[in-house]
Amino acid sequence: MIYLFLSRSLVWPLNIFGSNSNNKNLSILDDEYQKKKALDESSPLISNRDLALNADLSKNMDHTKSFIDKDKVSTLPSSNVLSVLGKHYLTREDLENLIQARFKQETPRDRVERFLWKDELGEYPIYARVKDWQCMAIAMGIGCLFGFNRKEEMKPIYIRQTSMLKFQDRLTAERAYRQFNVVMFMKEAYRVAFIVLFITETMMTTQYAIEAYRNKSTIYDCIPGGALVGFALKMFHSPLAAVVATIQGGVMGFMYGFIHNVGCRLINRTYEDLHYEQVMKWILHRENAELWSANLDELPPNYVPPESERTWGLGWFKR
Repeated sequence: MIYLFLSRSLVWPLNIFGSNSNNKNLSILDDEYQKKKALDESSPLISNRDLALNADLSKNMDHTKSFIDKDKVSTLPSSNVLSVLGKHYLTREDLENLIQARFKQETPRDRVERFLWKDELGEYPIYARVKDWQCMAIAMGIGCLFGFNRKEEMKPIYIRQTSMLKFQDRLTAERAYRQFNVVMFMKEAYRVAFIVLFITETMMTTQYAIEAYRNKSTIYDCIPGGALVGFALKMFHSPLAAVVATIQGGVMGFMYGFIHNVGCRLINRTYEDLHYEQVMKWILHRENAELWSANLDELPPNYVPPESERTWGLGWFKR
């Protein structure tokens, strides 16, 4: 959690403006750089053939038993082409062996980075995006509820403290009344939404980071995030209030972790399931890309490329 926060929030402005000059610039040829890279990162996979060296595969040449996505490949290469490339058609057992081989290569930091920071293409992972949208939806929903409640509470106070004599006519008074309601709603909604967004982002990010680092999910993963949130909300009040809020936050984190873990196990969306799905997806992507490149010059004349996924939008904006 601390590594993600520093890398995303604090370090990049220093690097951009050149203020972070205390760190030694390491060359890729230095022994210190190689040792640091070996400890923190697993080796990148350019091809599944690199991964196949550590797995026991079946050498299947029967395309009917292939596990690849045939909709993403124009024509399946012949067995002669595959033998030249040093490849074969993946079966379900081969895919499972490749996944287990990839699991053995991963380091804790590599899992955290791939799950929360950037995937194998250097893009923001889909699971982190889902987490951010969930936190944003929760914050907006709770913020709107508190904003509406605050607006209703301030209505009689505004009417009681405001005289009609200060306005020129009834229309001006009604406009001022509506503006006051909007200001009260937005003021409270934004305040509560930012607090809830901080709470949910901190708890869920620390939860996923702990799960990715330990490579398993438990009901106790949200306790550190809840304790951190409780301490942050009360640390400027008093030491006693900070201690009590930390304990309360840990208890709330345990309750949330228990409910979240049970719910995810019921729908098979625990960290173990997401991690397995993520590794399998990239292995299949690489396999489809390698089989596609084997037949770039042999596209059939009636080949129709797959349509792009339709995203949200109205009318001509929809793609």
